Amino acid sequence: MSQVWAQKLIDDTLEKLCEDGFGIEGLGVFSKQGRLVAHNFGDPKVTDEQAEVIAALLLFAKHAKEALRIGTLEELHIEGKKRSLLLYDMQNGVLAVMVGREANIGLVNLETRQAIKQIDEWLSLPA
Repeated sequence: MSQVWAQKLIDDTLEKLCEDGFGIEGLGVFSKQGRLVAHNFGDPKVTDEQAEVIAALLLFAKHAKEALRIGTLEELHIEGKKRSLLLYDMQNGVLAVMVGREANIGLVNLETRQAIKQIDEWLSLPA
């Protein structure tokens, strides 16, 4: 499978997750180094700095998890007044999910974790 085809599959998966009605407002896939792979946050511009911050947030959460011995990191949940951001660690990247206040986090987690397996596999394809 080509990298172009894998990119299309990732884009389609992100779009489907947003359309499923669980309160997901946008998603982004980032490399561990903080490079944007794909997104549909609505705003067409995700800056390099924003991508780096997302990757760094997950890295800091992993360090805190190890220091506090809380076990495997499931997700990093950042709750704001308008919406929340969920960060999921993948073998080959980071998935960022923005959800509205009405989102059912349990359903978001279930659907997202199923999609992560495929996205992670597609990210591992050689360039």
